[in-house]
Amino acid sequence: MKSYQILKNEAEQKFNQPARQAGNNKKENALGVISKSLKATINLIINHVCLKADLKFFQL
Repeated sequence: MKSYQILKNEAEQKFNQPARQAGNNKKENALGVISKSLKATINLIINHVCLKADLKFFQL
């Protein structure tokens, strides 16, 4: 799992790339990196909560 600082640096690098290197829209690429970071963070939190709590409680 990548740390917050690494993901932040990747997002900043993608955002700061010239438009010709970043593809169609450099903001979309940066938002993609940020959304991946948020998804990874949410998954990490859910996994941590499941490990700390009774797993039967979270089963449907």
